[in-house]
Order: sequence, then C-alpha cells, then structure tokens
Amino acid sequence: KAEELLKIAADDGIPFAMLELGHLVRNNSEKFKWYKKAADAGELWGYCNLGVCYQNNIGVEKNYSKALECYMKAVDGGIFDMLSEVGYIYYIGGYGVTKDFTKAYKYFIDATEHKNCPSWVYTYIGNMYSDGNGVTRNYAKAHEWYYKAINRDDAVAMSNLALLYAEGNGVKKDISKAREWLVKSREAGNKEAEEILIQLDESMKKEDNDGCSAVIGGFIVGALAFVFPPIGIPLAIIYFLKGK
Repeated sequence: KAEELLKIAADDGIPFAMLELGHLVRNNSEKFKWYKKAADAGELWGYCNLGVCYQNNIGVEKNYSKALECYMKAVDGGIFDMLSEVGYIYYIGGYGVTKDFTKAYKYFIDATEHKNCPSWVYTYIGNMYSDGNGVTRNYAKAHEWYYKAINRDDAVAMSNLALLYAEGNGVKKDISKAREWLVKSREAGNKEAEEILIQLDESMKKEDNDGCSAVIGGFIVGALAFVFPPIGIPLAIIYFLKGK
C-alpha cells in the first residue's frame, strides 16, 4: 500500500516521494531509476543515494567518476556526510578516477570537521601518516589519528595502533602493548585482529629476543592485509543519515 501511494506521488513529480520509493523498492535497477529521478528533480539526498549506486554497482555499472559528481553536488548543497566518500574514492582510485592521495587527505580532513564523520575516516588519515601517502610520513601523527578513531570505537584503528607498537614506529617498541590493542580490537568486533594475534604469538615463539626484530618486521608486512576497514555507505545508512 505504501509503495502504491509513493508511486502515485512520484508520478506526480514529488521529489521526496521518488527518493522514498527508491528506498522501498527491492529491485536494484528500480532503486537506481528512482534515485536518479529524485536527483534530477533536485532532491539532494537523491544525489547521495545515486552516488552510492554508482560507487557500489547497484542497478548500474560501477563508475567512480559519476559517484564523485553526485557526491559533490550533495556536498555543495550542504550534505557534508558525503565528504568521506569523496575522500575514499580519491584514495583508492579506479573506475574513471585517478588515485590522488593529496585530494583524499583534503576531503578526509574536511569530513572530520563536520558531524556524522565515520570513525574509519580518522583511521585512514592515520594510515596516510603511517605510510606517507599524501602527507609526509609522521608516525606521531599516525598515533594521534588512530587514537581519535579509537575514541570513536573504531576496532581497525586499534589493530593499526598495535602495529605501531609492534614495530616501534613513533613509539617505543612494546610487544605487550601491541598484543593488548589487538585483543581490544578483536573484542570490539575486528575478526582480522585474531589472525594478527596468531601471527604475533607464533613469531614470538619462533625467535628469541635477538632475532625478534626481523620476525616482527615480517609479521608487520603480513599483517597489513588485515588493517583496512570496509568502506562504502550502504543504502540503509544513507537512509538513516537523511533523517538527521
């Protein structure tokens, strides 16, 4: 019944009805169609959701360039929630967008200046300082941003901070603290932290103190595959943010 009423309103040209119909229908092609209609009719949240469709191959071929275009129209209209996604697209590049760490850093920083900034953005800024991508490598800054993410309950930041302690980057090497943060990360829901813990424990068993550094270095390389959080705002979250 609700879908029928929304369809009538949408057919009458009401942008908000088009947006809500996009949320309601299950078929991805239909979602894309109604979000596009909403965006074309000037509904800013239509642009947000249309960008999500382009970014995540929902009812349309993946196209980061189109996603950026949609997100920036939303941002220009005052929906700053999408700054994080703009930064992420520049961070990974592809699908019509050239990877640009400098732009990624700019938009990530801009995102942190507004409410609703997701915790993973703080983690990614920490990663950029740790890796020297888009900024001069600075482990102290990485440490700072990981803590900001941790204060927002980001489990992946806990793992990344553990790696700083395991390697002694920007902090005094402390395997005990590294393990402590990995345990916290696991308890906070980061399943990959368990695998990193296993690697760390196995490394410590195999080597005595004199050989520990080389092994820990190998451990860090292997562990890096586990420390990047999943990105992409799902449609359900976009719908939730719309009500803020």
